[in-house]
Amino acid sequence: SGVRARHNEPGIRAGSHFRRTTRRGLGGPPRPQAHHALRGITNGSLCLLLTALLATGSLRLWILLPLLACSSGLGGFHYPAFDSSYAMLVPARLLQRANGMMSTAQNLSLLLAPALAADCPAGAGAAGSSAGKGRHAIGSFEDGTALALALDGLTFFATTTVLLFLTVPSPLGNATGEHVHHSLRTDVRSGFNFIWHRPPLLWLLAAFAFANLNATPAIILQPLLLKSTLAADLASRGFSYESALALLGTADGVGGVAAGIIVSVWGGLKRHRIRGVLVPMILGGLATVALGLSSSLYLSALTLLVFSFMGPFLHARAQTIWQTQTPHEMQGRVFAVRRPIGEGTLPVASGLSGVLGGAFGAVIAGCGAVQVLFCLVQLFNQSLLRVEDRAWLDELAAGQDGSHTAT
Repeated sequence: SGVRARHNEPGIRAGSHFRRTTRRGLGGPPRPQAHHALRGITNGSLCLLLTALLATGSLRLWILLPLLACSSGLGGFHYPAFDSSYAMLVPARLLQRANGMMSTAQNLSLLLAPALAADCPAGAGAAGSSAGKGRHAIGSFEDGTALALALDGLTFFATTTVLLFLTVPSPLGNATGEHVHHSLRTDVRSGFNFIWHRPPLLWLLAAFAFANLNATPAIILQPLLLKSTLAADLASRGFSYESALALLGTADGVGGVAAGIIVSVWGGLKRHRIRGVLVPMILGGLATVALGLSSSLYLSALTLLVFSFMGPFLHARAQTIWQTQTPHEMQGRVFAVRRPIGEGTLPVASGLSGVLGGAFGAVIAGCGAVQVLFCLVQLFNQSLLRVEDRAWLDELAAGQDGSHTAT
């Protein structure tokens, strides 16, 4: 149930800046897709740079960290605009289908990528051996890491070309049809206030922040599980570490693709969507508990399949709630604030996983249990359960604005 991107406070600034620079005309229609393309080209270039550094043996930690920070910062431009583009392209009644289709596309990569990643070391090593001493460039790829990064970079460039043929409409800034220009600080404050003045949206945001906190150890500690609690089962079944990790990743992808297809065809819940968010979170938490307690590779793969199967259901519904409860012209600002807050627990969870990682299974199972308890309580949170009542949300916000004016 966790969202797997990584952003922090700089993402707020970048996302808000994206909204300001792409949703105003500069002598012509706005072109938000230009910044999507910029991110794809830059990330592709970063991958190729990492490839070159690995191939030449020049990569150092102090070089890697700023490159990763750069890639993460680019996400601050990309994701808020990407999320807010849906509502401009798809009718509200079809948003759940669109979000389900996007989940399907995102999880499709998990079906082939793990197996390809597992084959990269063997394939690259074979290429390096057959090349002989005269082809050091190929030989330097023998562990497969550089080869995987090179392929990753090429996919960035390939997918970026699609954006050259798209035009994403831009919402108007006010009722008169004019694009209103604000300062960066004003944009960030207005996005934050929109959420703060609507407590149900704040509760929804808190639920995802908490879900990310509890789901992250299950993702980060998977390789360590294979080398500890699952090691005996791997050996008895004749699995290598790479093939076992590929199995877990593929199971993860199968669950996500299957659920994404179901949501895309079905269209999702029309009412009580918030319960359709919380219940999959509970089931995903139970799957996380089972993963932490498992000593069987196949059972662990099954728990990951269930875990990922819940993802498209809860994400499509939650995303639709945000897209329908937020005015089009506010979505860039609100989503630029929402994502870093919701995912701000990711670095915290990553740090805790490193500190508590000695007890791999217990940490994962404990996080899953906490997730289940939290979501069970939220099923009785009357404020959160009314998050789909837009008229009530606007009344709450009007009351907040009125009290500030009176003060």
